[in-house]
Amino acid sequence: MRRCAICGTETTHEICPKCYLERYSIYEFHPYIEIKVCPKCGKAYSRGWIDKEAALMDTILKNFTHDPEFKINSFEIENLSENNGAVQIGGEFRGKKLTYELHFELRQKFEVCERCSRLYGGYFESIIQLRAENRDIEEDEIERAKKLIDESIENADYPTAFVSKIVEKREGIDYYIGDRNLAKKIARKIEEELGGKVTESKKLSGRKDGREIYRTTYSIRFKEYRVGDIVKDGAKILLVTNAVKGKGVDLAGKSRVLKNPKVIVKRENIKKTFVVNVDGSVVEVLNPSTQEVVQIEKKTDYSIGDRVLYFEDKGRPYIFPDFDWK
Repeated sequence: MRRCAICGTETTHEICPKCYLERYSIYEFHPYIEIKVCPKCGKAYSRGWIDKEAALMDTILKNFTHDPEFKINSFEIENLSENNGAVQIGGEFRGKKLTYELHFELRQKFEVCERCSRLYGGYFESIIQLRAENRDIEEDEIERAKKLIDESIENADYPTAFVSKIVEKREGIDYYIGDRNLAKKIARKIEEELGGKVTESKKLSGRKDGREIYRTTYSIRFKEYRVGDIVKDGAKILLVTNAVKGKGVDLAGKSRVLKNPKVIVKRENIKKTFVVNVDGSVVEVLNPSTQEVVQIEKKTDYSIGDRVLYFEDKGRPYIFPDFDWK
C-alpha cells in the first residue's frame, strides 16, 4: 500500500481516485449528435439503415471515449425528445462507484433510405402470381400465401425485401416483389405448403452497366381439387383428404395416392345425411334432396344413425363417412 502523492491518503495508485478525478477527466463526450433519419419508415443510418434507437446509440458511442480504467456498467439514453436527450452512465474507477448524466443536442437530417426510395418508386424485380386450375382462388389460400410473403419479408435483412404493389385480377392476384431471389424462395415456400406448381418466366426489362436486366415471374397454379372434393382417379372414386400431398380415401376408407384425379363433385355440392338401415351388403340412407330411402352398396362398416356424405355421379348415389375438412 502506498500514499497518495497529493493528499497522503492510502491508495494502491500514485494518486488516489478522489484526487485523480478532481484533476483529470476520465471521459470525453461531444454533445452534438447528428443522425440521418428516413421520413418514410423512421429508420436511421449507422452501419446501414437500422432501428433509430440503435443508430442513435451507435452515434453516441462514437462521440464518447473514456479512460481504460473507467469500467462502465450501464450506459442508457434517457429523456429523449426530438431535439435533445441525456445519457445515464454508471461505472467504477479504481474502486470508486461513479454516475454521470451527459446531456446532448440531437440534430436530425431527413433522407429517404434506399429501401423506401425503391418501395415508393414502385421498384420490383419479380412478380408472384397466384392462380388456380379451373376454379377461383379461395380466400383461405390468399390469406395463407400472404402470411408466408409477410413472414419472409419480415425475416429478410436487405433493402429490396418488400412488396411494392398488389394487383387483384379476375384470374388471381399478383404480388410485385422487390428482390428476385426472395421472390423465388417465397414461391417455393408457397408451393411446398399450399401445393400447386410453380412455373418461371423471364422478361428483359433493360440494361445496366452493359448488362441485361431481367424481371422474373413466378406463377403458382393451385390444384383444381381441394380437401373435401370428390375426384375420379382412373376407375376409383376418392375423397380428397390432403390436397397438398395428393392423398385421398376410397369408398372403402382405404388411403390412396392421387395420380391423375378429375373433380366430379365439389365439396360445397356434397350433402350430409344419415344411415337409416344396414342390411348385409347394403346401406340405406335418406336422399337429402327428396327424403326418400336410397340403397347403396356397402363398401365399409356403417351403423344406423351414422352421418355420411352423400353425392351422385351420373345419377348413381354414393356415400363416404362424414369428413370435416374445415
